[in-house]
Amino acid sequence: MGSVGTGAAIIRLGDIALLTDDFAAAAKWYAQFRQAFPQSPRAAEAAYMLAYCYYRQGNMTESLRLADQMGGLSLDANLAQQVARLRIVLLKAAGRTSEAADALALYVGRYPADLGSQIDYLKVLFVLKRTDELLVEADAVRKQFPSLQQDNPADALLVSYLRGLALIAAKSYGAAVTELSTITGAAADKAGLSIIVPYAGYYLGWGYLRGGDYAKAAAAFDQLAAAYPTHELASQVLYLSGWAHFSAGDFDKAASVFSQLASKPGQGDLGSKAQYLYAKSLMNLQRRDEAAATLQKLAFATPPTPWSADALFDYASVLSDLGKVSQSADAYLQLTRSYPASPLSEEALYRRGETFATHQQWKDAQAAFDEYRTRYPKGKLTDAALFWGGQSASALGQGMGAALLWEQLIAGYKDSPFRGAALQKDAEAYADVHDYAKALDLYTQYTSQYPDDARASRADIRAEQLRYLVQGADAREATLSAAVASSTGAAKLRATVDLARFYIYNGDSRADAGYRMILPIAKTDDPATASAAQALIGEYYYRKGDLDTAAQQFLAVALIPKVDPASSAAALYRAAEMMQIAKRPIEVAALVKRMEQSFPGSDWTTKARLLQGAAQ
Repeated sequence: MGSVGTGAAIIRLGDIALLTDDFAAAAKWYAQFRQAFPQSPRAAEAAYMLAYCYYRQGNMTESLRLADQMGGLSLDANLAQQVARLRIVLLKAAGRTSEAADALALYVGRYPADLGSQIDYLKVLFVLKRTDELLVEADAVRKQFPSLQQDNPADALLVSYLRGLALIAAKSYGAAVTELSTITGAAADKAGLSIIVPYAGYYLGWGYLRGGDYAKAAAAFDQLAAAYPTHELASQVLYLSGWAHFSAGDFDKAASVFSQLASKPGQGDLGSKAQYLYAKSLMNLQRRDEAAATLQKLAFATPPTPWSADALFDYASVLSDLGKVSQSADAYLQLTRSYPASPLSEEALYRRGETFATHQQWKDAQAAFDEYRTRYPKGKLTDAALFWGGQSASALGQGMGAALLWEQLIAGYKDSPFRGAALQKDAEAYADVHDYAKALDLYTQYTSQYPDDARASRADIRAEQLRYLVQGADAREATLSAAVASSTGAAKLRATVDLARFYIYNGDSRADAGYRMILPIAKTDDPATASAAQALIGEYYYRKGDLDTAAQQFLAVALIPKVDPASSAAALYRAAEMMQIAKRPIEVAALVKRMEQSFPGSDWTTKARLLQGAAQ
């Protein structure tokens, strides 16, 4: 018993009531003591006990008021720690999480040995999404408690769990996977933390998924789905399992999982999304009839789902693949009318024309591409619509109408992937109406602006043919033939080479005659004439599409005795060009190295280096 007049009996009565959980009675005694003995050395203790009783009674406001008052008093170390701890609990209970975090930061700084508060601090930081701080503090806890795993396995698991979630939030997926992999069912059960296992497994799978390891993600989600079929995350786990299998290219398994999720009642938007991805899986499996049936159901659902527009778009695509052209076109058109605000609306109108073009229904295709350009004059697919609109017009025999569309594309869409092809097709449209000068100008633009495409399509051959047509092919042949007939000696040989070049470059049936004309000339003693003839043999085989033989014939130029170095370098370049067209980068590199050694200062060597760069 305490001394008479100190109020010790009142404190004792409060303590007795507290032991029996009679917090109202205890509060009454502690309040009475504070009122009767405000200057007592035990006044602060009574204030703390009263605040605690208010807390246990649910009177958080009054409890926190008292705790805040005590923060300004001079308290003994043990009582100061208890007050600080209570204040943190009250701040958290009041939803003042940010203040609780600040209070915890001060607390763990003053009382670093309080592991429970360290863990609480990590939890609060996670709730506040202060992930950078959480990672720093988690590492500090591990450093401060090096034997945490052995001494406090439950707390060690919580640190791993919170740190793993923070790493997920920070998009450090590889590190998150490493952290979360340590949380096993057996360890969690032993530590009394089995409740966190499905969440840890969920984020482990998420870490694999976002890190691009789809096979491990699928395995993690499949294991989780089997172990926790009724968990609150079960539906989301199924969805992510399907997505992981889909991303890994395992469309059979994806279809099975999405079908399972879609058939579960009460899934709402997630169910319709699963149904859509089930159909996408079927499409990838080439099971188009089944996909069409699923997509049709989703596309015309009442009321529409968030995936109805996407389903209608894919439904139209599948119908096209099945050869149901008019139904496909109607579905695309319905999408633009039913979902005008959808980001797919514009593309659907373009795809309608593409569907007609794919099935060579050129008149319908032409009208559809015209409609697209009318509705979307500055659309993202206008260049494509111009190109295929031109193709449709060309197929209908409207050559100059096609040229007009291609020229709009050429002039207005400098960066379009269709521009090079449009230049070539425009050139051929003018060649068809015998405007060879215009055609040649377009081919010149094509070969200079798109050298790789032009080389692959051997546009130089066609340009050379057009060049002769511009000059008047018949007149040119007559002039060259007359020169051959009227000259002798070296002049006759040179004229023969020129006539053979005309025949070979002109590309018609006389190319073989030109080839036969130069075979003996390639063996003459005159290096200039022989090298010109030998190079023409290479050009002959190039035009026949025999790239290996063409390269060999170009290489033979360099073997002619006393050949002019410029002719030799040019022939080596042409040999490298043959290998570049044939997609043989190793041979290209070898020829470039040979040119660098033999003709280091030649312009042909400079061009060859550029050619090698294009081949890599």
